[in-house]
Amino acid sequence: MMQVAWKALTLAAALPAFGGEFINLGFEDPDPRAIGYPYANEKSLLPGWDTYFDVVGYNNLTQVFGLTVLFDDIGRSRNYDLKDLPLVGQFGLGVVPDAARTYPPIQLPAPYVQQRGTVPADAKGLFFLWQGEDLRVSLGGQQAAFSPWEQRLTADPRVPVHNYYAVNVEPWAGQEVMLRFEFRAFEYHAFPDWPGHVHVLDDLHFSAIPEPAPRWLLLASLWWLAWRCRRTQPWSTGPDR
Repeated sequence: MMQVAWKALTLAAALPAFGGEFINLGFEDPDPRAIGYPYANEKSLLPGWDTYFDVVGYNNLTQVFGLTVLFDDIGRSRNYDLKDLPLVGQFGLGVVPDAARTYPPIQLPAPYVQQRGTVPADAKGLFFLWQGEDLRVSLGGQQAAFSPWEQRLTADPRVPVHNYYAVNVEPWAGQEVMLRFEFRAFEYHAFPDWPGHVHVLDDLHFSAIPEPAPRWLLLASLWWLAWRCRRTQPWSTGPDR
């Protein structure tokens, strides 16, 4: 009996711990001991996240296709390949497109970052900064549509605008799911002029505010409402007598 209990305890200790709230959504919590090295384990530079490789670069965009990179303003000032990447806070996440996947018979999964956690019960939207092409977002294995949310002006002349996007997460509110971002534009860097053409993901946050409609749709709705009000307003023929 003791032997069975010991085996069960050993098995439970070996299983990964999942669940709980999402952590490190802004990529702002690397282990300080890993900062300064060109490469480190993903658990050190990206706590909470799983990546395409177990190794993550730090301010290092050597041409390792599919490599995930944690970068900061120091890297943007010293590394030409990073200088035009958008950055919110101290750190951002970059992914080098995996061009090797375009040459058969190589069959590799698309680069990704993912994390398992519980979507807040009152969450209606997931908002994030993104630069790139052909991003796939999924929750619990189901692909989720996302749409442009807003453009935020910055004081950075290198990147004057940050483009934010939104996902409606109401169907998953209160559920434990795998949140996954898959980067499928294999040649986003467009060799040989590849600097600056790196997927960027940053500043993720859940909100109780629902995913807003695109601004053009809001303006169109206001115009239609004004037109309807004008159509239904009775004609005035002058003061009553």
